[in-house]
Amino acid sequence: MIFFIEKHTDPESNHLGGYHRHVLLEDVKPERWLEPTGGMMALMMNLDIQTAFGMKMKAGAPTEEMQEKLLCKATRDLNRSVPNGYLGSDVRRVTEARGGTTGVIKYLTKQVDQFHPAYELVDVSNSDIDARPLVGLYQENQNLCGVNTLVTV
Repeated sequence: MIFFIEKHTDPESNHLGGYHRHVLLEDVKPERWLEPTGGMMALMMNLDIQTAFGMKMKAGAPTEEMQEKLLCKATRDLNRSVPNGYLGSDVRRVTEARGGTTGVIKYLTKQVDQFHPAYELVDVSNSDIDARPLVGLYQENQNLCGVNTLVTV
């Protein structure tokens, strides 16, 4: 899981100058859907009882649409900083039609050096990644451009 921060830049937006987060997640393993936790079952029971029982009875994983709905509901219900309305979270699967992983990474890092350096765009305190390679790559690219950086991790 990697958290990215992005600054609102639309002058027409009520959120101008504020920030929001993007979260990049790996797909849930198929066996997790067939052995749901109590928390997963409670959330799924509020979404679709038939799918919940199918998961519990190991009949099969939910559809991609239902998986996205469950992730969206979990994000809203289990995080105080996410608004509880449907506009508070937007779950989208990474697909080739949307540019694949490369397209997603380009989108999530589009503000690098506009407002913050790359190592500040990744919320390392909430992400479960080691940020040192990102900082190193950023410094290496800056040095190639003739900019000397003093950041260390």
